[in-house]
Amino acid sequence: MGKNQKAEMLYQLDRPGVDQVADALSAWMEEAGVGRPDRLRIRLTMETLLLNVSEHYGGDIEGTLKIGKRLGTPYFRFRYEGEAYDPRTEEDSLTADAAVGGKRSADADFDTSDTWTKQILAGLGLAPSWRYHNGVNEITLQAPRSGIKQETLLVIAVAAAVILGAAGSYIPDGIRDGVAAYLLTPVSNLFLNLLGTFAGILVFLSVLCGVCGIGNAADFSKKGKYVMLHYLGRTAVCGLILGALTLPFYHFGSIGGSGESQFGALLDMVLAIFPHDPITPFAEGNMMQIVFMAICLGATMLVLGERTEGLRDMLTQLNATVIRVVEAICLLLPIYIFASLILVMWENGIGIFLELWKPLLLCVVLTMAAYACKAVITGIRLKVSAAKLLRKTRPALIVGLTTSSSMAAFGTVLENNEKELGIDPTLSRFAVPIGNLLCCGPTTGVLMLIVIHLASAYGVAIGFAWFITLWIMCVVMSVALPPVSGGVLVCLGLLLAQCNIPAAALGVAGTMAILFDFFDTGTRVGMMQMEVARQANHFGMLDRDVLEK
Repeated sequence: MGKNQKAEMLYQLDRPGVDQVADALSAWMEEAGVGRPDRLRIRLTMETLLLNVSEHYGGDIEGTLKIGKRLGTPYFRFRYEGEAYDPRTEEDSLTADAAVGGKRSADADFDTSDTWTKQILAGLGLAPSWRYHNGVNEITLQAPRSGIKQETLLVIAVAAAVILGAAGSYIPDGIRDGVAAYLLTPVSNLFLNLLGTFAGILVFLSVLCGVCGIGNAADFSKKGKYVMLHYLGRTAVCGLILGALTLPFYHFGSIGGSGESQFGALLDMVLAIFPHDPITPFAEGNMMQIVFMAICLGATMLVLGERTEGLRDMLTQLNATVIRVVEAICLLLPIYIFASLILVMWENGIGIFLELWKPLLLCVVLTMAAYACKAVITGIRLKVSAAKLLRKTRPALIVGLTTSSSMAAFGTVLENNEKELGIDPTLSRFAVPIGNLLCCGPTTGVLMLIVIHLASAYGVAIGFAWFITLWIMCVVMSVALPPVSGGVLVCLGLLLAQCNIPAAALGVAGTMAILFDFFDTGTRVGMMQMEVARQANHFGMLDRDVLEK
């Protein structure tokens, strides 16, 4: 069976049938290029769930397995008729209850059985989703993608654009103008129009579902809330420091000003958050107003509680739908980067591309400095040497640096947390997926660096209020970053519009994001490990013998 084909097979869910399903899944994943650690984890997960189904129905149940690809992502779907039965519930109860005296363990404060965490894990390809519709149960598991293939295509697109852009002066003017007017410009505009149509909606739904999810997470213990709030706090502080350190390296059209003018600018910034109507923010791409509306609606839904449960489910499904649409649009991202960079270079010369050495160098220095500083601060808190922390977190850092994928580093992070840092596995399994979503300090700093560089290049006047606005937006965007390839371009488009930077700069911004993503991901993964270690020490869930060896 070719890896691009779909297949449906009927199985009897007795023990041999479950083994056959597991074998079919393993074979398909190997053909689809899923890594061995992910293959083993996915097989074990699905096998456990199917055994739960078999036991629930006494082995007298048939089901249909469907395997295929959707937008390049392998998915596995198993359907069985009967009463509504979620096999994940039984598995959750085994991990949540203590084995001692039949009492609930303190470690259950970090179980992953709540709806919000399940949605996060399913979205990351780390856990199955389940639904019941018209008498049919459906278990779906989407395999995680490393993103390496997409990154390779983007790098090829950038390299090809640089070559053709540099050769522009040797191409006859008539041919060059014709290619630009009738090929490159229409392709670039088509992508921007498609992306702009859904960008505001995607950010709105991402923030809204995130607010509702955090509200569901109010059912967490105080420990769970502690983990989440500290992730958010570290993200905001790290982003602010990295952004502030970037400013001295650039010159702007205007900066500073009197105290009175800065106070007026801050007042204008606050007032500008409130929209005149619910449509204009999406039409203009006003991200501050879009985020404001999402937070207000999400907070109101939380107050109403169970009365909005149906609406929350609908919005979650709508968010997943829009993500799929944007994911399909972003398949055109390499073509857009290729076309837009050639247009920029033909118009401004190759110099605009050569100037990227400064932000690239700043990205490397600042993200690595943040990683080293985190090791020093964490080492002081844990009373262990920073060098030891850097050595123990280095494997995950290297995976992140080489793949620009936090999901590719997920297995390494979990293994290192337990075997190298001595973190309790229960805390690690809870804190790492949440950290992939909320621990985004380097991402915030990188987004600020990109916008600040382009603001300087295009002579945009900035001030204190402008910087604070940028910081707030980048914190929100780094946390609500759409989990799709090219999702960062959605955020950058809204950021550029909010900061009065021409849309033509988006191609350069996208190129910078591609280059910076490797260092952002690597340092973010390493810093997250240190933060989880600090949290484990706070909760008394850190094995110091393992940490210090």
